[in-house]
Amino acid sequence: MELNATFLASIISFIVFVLIMNAVFYRPLEKIVEERKKFVDKNYDDAKKANEKSEQIMSDIEQKRSGALSEAKTIIQGKSDKAKKEKDEMTQEARKQSFNEIAEAKKVLEEETQNSKNALQNDVNNLADIICSKLNGNN
Repeated sequence: MELNATFLASIISFIVFVLIMNAVFYRPLEKIVEERKKFVDKNYDDAKKANEKSEQIMSDIEQKRSGALSEAKTIIQGKSDKAKKEKDEMTQEARKQSFNEIAEAKKVLEEETQNSKNALQNDVNNLADIICSKLNGNN
């Protein structure tokens, strides 16, 4: 193989061509690729942060919901216990009142029974006196 001026000119023109291509084509292309990579990485990081934030918000919402649910259960249980206690108190009061009314009614009945017995006793005595006086001939 011979080294002549054409071969040297070809090598020099190839090197110049590579330098020009590198300056004109490859470096801007690398720059664009690097910018896109940074853009994609930034968007990925932003999406990851947004996802973490949404998971945190969902976790907070779930905690608040479960807290509200347990608080509601506590309130319902408290109200239920209070209502049961009030019902029991009202039932006891109604029983007391009905026992008192029954006792009063018994007392009234006993008094009326005694009054009726006394009235009947008086009527029997009067009839006995009338019968005795008729039998004795006293008109």
